[in-house]
Amino acid sequence: DVPGADSYTITIGTEAGLVDIVNNGACASSTYTYTGADWDELEDYYWTVTTVYNAKATIVGDEWAFITACAPTALPYLENFDGVAALDFPACMTVENTNGDHREWKTYDNIHYSSPNAARIYVNEDLAKDDWFFTQGLSLTGGTSYTVDFVYRAYHPYYAEKLAIHWGTSASSAAMSEIPIFDDDNITSTTWLTGSASFTPSTTGTYYVGFHGYSDAESFALYVDDIEVIKAIGSGTTTTWSGTTDNDWDKPGNWPNGVPRAIDDVVIPASGITNYPTITQTAYCNKLTIESGATGSGSLIDNGFLLVGGTTSVERYIPKYNPGSTGWHFLSAPVATQAISPEFVDVTASPMSPAVDFYSWNEEHNYWINIKNSSGNYNQGTSWEHFSNDANPAFEPGKGYLAAYGVDVTKNFTGTLNHGDKASGTGIPALSYTSGASEGWNLIGNPYPSALDWDEGNWNRTNVDGSVYIYDGAAVQYKSWNGSLGGLSGGIIPAMQGFFVKASATGASLTIPQAARVHNAQNFYKSSALVSDLLALKVAGNNFEDEIFVNFKPEATMGFDNQFDAYKLYGGQVAPQLYSSIPGAILSINVLPHSSEEVLVPVGLEVGAAGQYVITVEEDTFWETVGIALEDLKTGIFTDLRNVTQYAFTSDPNDDPNRFVLHFNEVTDIEEPGQQSKDIRFYVYDNKLYVIDNDTENGLVKLFNMLGQPVLEESYSGRLNTIDLPLRHGNYIVQITTYNKFVSGKIFIK
Repeated sequence: DVPGADSYTITIGTEAGLVDIVNNGACASSTYTYTGADWDELEDYYWTVTTVYNAKATIVGDEWAFITACAPTALPYLENFDGVAALDFPACMTVENTNGDHREWKTYDNIHYSSPNAARIYVNEDLAKDDWFFTQGLSLTGGTSYTVDFVYRAYHPYYAEKLAIHWGTSASSAAMSEIPIFDDDNITSTTWLTGSASFTPSTTGTYYVGFHGYSDAESFALYVDDIEVIKAIGSGTTTTWSGTTDNDWDKPGNWPNGVPRAIDDVVIPASGITNYPTITQTAYCNKLTIESGATGSGSLIDNGFLLVGGTTSVERYIPKYNPGSTGWHFLSAPVATQAISPEFVDVTASPMSPAVDFYSWNEEHNYWINIKNSSGNYNQGTSWEHFSNDANPAFEPGKGYLAAYGVDVTKNFTGTLNHGDKASGTGIPALSYTSGASEGWNLIGNPYPSALDWDEGNWNRTNVDGSVYIYDGAAVQYKSWNGSLGGLSGGIIPAMQGFFVKASATGASLTIPQAARVHNAQNFYKSSALVSDLLALKVAGNNFEDEIFVNFKPEATMGFDNQFDAYKLYGGQVAPQLYSSIPGAILSINVLPHSSEEVLVPVGLEVGAAGQYVITVEEDTFWETVGIALEDLKTGIFTDLRNVTQYAFTSDPNDDPNRFVLHFNEVTDIEEPGQQSKDIRFYVYDNKLYVIDNDTENGLVKLFNMLGQPVLEESYSGRLNTIDLPLRHGNYIVQITTYNKFVSGKIFIK
């Protein structure tokens, strides 16, 4: 109030400069309303009042400041609280401490759905919560329905929290609807719950959604995160992922009708597409179905960002069991809670169906535990021989199970999708090592609706061998992978697949990392051609196959190396079983040290039926100077595998399994000095000198003993040349001369 003043000036502006907006106004009132300025949203402004009295100007009071409000926003409205520092609230939202205590809604980073923050209201031990926060103003159309989606949870299961959602015409509790559109007065879950509500304003205008925490005194903390307000059109539609563009869930081009809304049902097909969806920020749908069929299964990497308002169903197609042959499968649940009965096997039936077999694995006793007892009823009880003592047993996340069905079936896992890292002992079952029993074989499982890459992410293995083993029910063989090579293509563990790992000592642990998740449709094959000094052999017969891998590395030993070697696990009796032998173990992957001496690798074969079998070289990445031969101890036949890549023979179940020997010569990781030419190389095998001249030139070969005396001289004129060595065993120097090249090196004759 400036009584008696002749005139006044109101000046307003930002720190960049003040501008007069009212000059020489009459001082009839101490209240002045100014409109028409083009205010910037969320800008700091400053203003002053100057009066003139008897021609003397005086500034009234101090310089005052104010912040302009946010303008209403159009939909969709998204708020994840992640764009501010912890404790701060987003600028366009409003917080109301209705009960006037020392607690109010703030952002916190200790618990969140999307990283790094969520909204939290904390405990007051003496006073019930009565605290609100409000969205930014929303520009809504009268007569149109809108949906509010969000996630929420409690801090502690013993302290029930209460949350209600209202809507109104301003950001204050007084302007909110009397009846909530959402109300949960018993929130005890410490995992995130999905909330959804809807409302329909009668007139067009600006509206606000209010979140009201009203828990009792001495409750604990209530969290809210990832709010979305969208237009609700009809009852939603069913949309099927196409993946036309790439793997991004949020790209409209990957869907036939744009990105799904919270009211839409989503189907991810089993096959017929190249790209499967990955979610990297909050996404919504009503129902989710991931299909599975005879030709493949759908895949989803949700990273914990997908909010499903309805039911999630992940299908698993399981082909039928053929007696004595195919059809056993390792299963693992991709959801947090999945009952085994009645979906996978009905434990209430008496007797239970003979067309279903279902087992868990007990490492401590090296034993498969049947879900049925000897009478065919549910094997319920408290001792280790019993499957479970629960009336309706459930899948344990991260645990593998063995199942077989008499007919082709498609089973459904329903519930909340697993996500995040899964550590043994917490997220998945603890690993054990029992000396004298299974010696550490643990059956765990892929807990996700997507595949896993054994080579990616940080698996944090402690006292766990470096190889993984899965069972291929169609091939009736175990497939192994040591991190760089093996029969498990690319080291990829399919979705919902149980797999074996081997603990090497007590105190074993590992973490299944979220970062290792990949899609089934990706090109998984990691060519072993990138692995040097590798020989892969396949045996085929009786309509089945098996394979072994022999690799040379300087870090390896002649014994079992748990970071390189993989054990041989026997498959079905109808299939041939091929393995490499070392003292005390048989192997599917055998990694050995380099040597300039001949290395003999025993190879065993066991067959389930008499007949014709063929051993084939599947991969060979050795230098041409290395000699590799397969010796058949039964027939006495030697096969030079560098020139002949198949060996056919007959075999019988009564044959001695220790039938074959692989001979490796001159597998060295460092070439002899002077033997570095890529055009001319040589090696010794079976008292013969092999010379490979890639330029196909005429050449002269001379051999000298270690005293420097010449002992042999012979000419050649082709690319691959064989020279007999009628010499005593020992070391010799080889010199090869062409018209423009000279190479030399040392050989050893046995």
